[in-house]
Amino acid sequence: MSKVKKGLFFSILLICLVSIATSCNKQTGVPYNFDTTVHKTILFSLYTDKDFSGENDAIAFTAFITNLRDQMVWDSALMPMKLKDIPDMANKIIVEKAITIHKDSVLKVGFKYVIDEVGYSRFYDTCNASETLKKINFNFQ
Repeated sequence: MSKVKKGLFFSILLICLVSIATSCNKQTGVPYNFDTTVHKTILFSLYTDKDFSGENDAIAFTAFITNLRDQMVWDSALMPMKLKDIPDMANKIIVEKAITIHKDSVLKVGFKYVIDEVGYSRFYDTCNASETLKKINFNFQ
């Protein structure tokens, strides 16, 4: 390879690397002011005390955090399962999520779920601005 081709190759490679590196940075436009933010931990737990042993319908749960205008802050889909496979209290599913948010924010936190060919619903509670730890215990019925 000639010096010109090597120089051109490395110049293009450098431009590509710089472009990739700068495009992968998420810019929000508003930096955090740590005087107005707070760290919150949301502890989700999902279980049932009902006997679904004969139920083979599929169900899909999603743990979520939204603001009061239902704008999504965070969500995570759990692996779909059959109703009969929802664990009891001793084997409950636990998800812990830590977030940093404006200290005056009131949040909705909970679970959404969809049962195939039946419908969807949700269970949620409010996480007040003063709460730094919120526990959501969902006993699916």
